[in-house]
Amino acid sequence: MKEENMDELNQILEQITESYVISNSKKISQSHIQACLDYQSEISSKVKNEKLLFQYEREIKLILALIEDYQTGTYKEVSAESIGIMVFSLLYVLSDNDLIPDDIPVWGLKDDAAVLEICMKLIRKDIMGYDDWLFKFGQY
Repeated sequence: MKEENMDELNQILEQITESYVISNSKKISQSHIQACLDYQSEISSKVKNEKLLFQYEREIKLILALIEDYQTGTYKEVSAESIGIMVFSLLYVLSDNDLIPDDIPVWGLKDDAAVLEICMKLIRKDIMGYDDWLFKFGQY
């Protein structure tokens, strides 16, 4: 890959910040939440099968379960803002047509990994709280 192309891709990656994730998560609607649940097997499969994303597999499983429990009203100890961040991040990973298209070798997944990393940072307490709740109520 040419150096100028790599510079351009690095500039795109630099656009992926907390404010990018937060601002896009505010656009999440009920239909996005449902889409996330409808495509959870595809999301899980992509994360499981891609080296750059595999490290998030356990958290993604928890996030998907949390979203489902939130949607059904079973679990309510999470803010709508956190749900938006989770849903945006998972749909971003699922999309092939994001800031860096997934068909660009290696680089196409770096933006997905960057979004997931920011998501995990922003919602870590929510995930830990949900994990504790699952353990407390024997859901494991």
